[in-house]
Parts: sequence; structure tokens; C-alpha cells
Amino acid sequence: MSPGYATHPGAYCATFSWTFNPRFAILFLRGRPMDPSPVPQEEEPMADFDLRTSRFVGPGGFLAVPLDDEIARRLAMLLEGECTRAGPKGAAERFGFSRQRYFQLRAAFLERGALGLHGERRGPKTNYRRSREAVCQAIRHRLLDPEASSAVIAQKLRQAGLRISKRSVDRIFADFGLQKKTLSVPARPHAGPD
Repeated sequence: MSPGYATHPGAYCATFSWTFNPRFAILFLRGRPMDPSPVPQEEEPMADFDLRTSRFVGPGGFLAVPLDDEIARRLAMLLEGECTRAGPKGAAERFGFSRQRYFQLRAAFLERGALGLHGERRGPKTNYRRSREAVCQAIRHRLLDPEASSAVIAQKLRQAGLRISKRSVDRIFADFGLQKKTLSVPARPHAGPD
């Protein structure tokens, strides 16, 4: 189905247009009955997002967007992909996203609105290697045997069924100040000739 063509009598056509006001931009959704004949509807001009200057530009002016506003840029990509002939692939390429990421952002937007476009922290969300149990057991082993190395303690924890590396045990000890103390040996007094 091409944009602006009627699918059945009584259908409504939704037209998106940006109206710029010095204080804010409003997206108007105007509904009007669609013509049942397959005649293209007249398209109204829509604002375009200028990536170089980071602003929405339309027939009535422009609206600047802060350079670090990732939500506005992603929303502009979705508007371009859904409301223009560029389509999802063209909009994703223009804004530097993959087609897959475009549809991930689209799904997040449909589920949670503009807040769904906010980037989330990458990587693991929990400390799954240094769990509370692993931390408690590592500290316990250090207190029971202060002379044991972190490699030995890590091996004991692995034997107990905890997946943890020597480096993670070292980090636990550093976090709690339980590193082994290295003793400096004082220099011997030099015995001179009698």
C-alpha cells in the first residue's frame, strides 16, 4: 500500500506536519476522511532533521536540538523512517544506525514512548562474577588464612562451585583493603672493620 491511497471507504488519512513556534514544536495529527478512489492525497511539507547543524528545518523555520540529545535524534530518525519515502532503511543509514537497530528503537518507542529511545548502559547489568556469596566466601578465606594467595583462594572458591577468577578475587581484596602486606626488610647494618 502506498502512502496517501485509500484502502476502503470510510478510512481516515493521518497527516503529520510540524508547526514551529519560537517556544516549542508541536506534532499535529490531523485526520480527514480518505477518498475511496485510489488517487494520491496531497502531501504537506514536513520538517527535516539536518544532521550537520543538529536542528529540525521546515518551511516555517528551524528548531535547534542540543548536540548531546540522543532521544531527539533517534525520534527524528523514526519520524523520517515512518513518515517519509526514505523508509526505515534509508533513515537508519542516514542517521548512522543499522536496519536492525532502527527496528529495535522503533519497538522500544512503541512500548515506552520517547523514554524508550534513551540509551541504556552497555554490558552486564549485575555483578554476576563477584556475587554477594563469592565476596563473602573470599573474605572468609582471607581471614581464615591470611597467608593464602588470591590464586589459592580463587581455586578453593571454584571447588566450592563458584565461578570466579584470580583477578576477581584480587579486586575483592582491593575493594575491602585485604591485600597481603609486603614487608620491607630493613637493611643490615654494615659491619665495618674493628
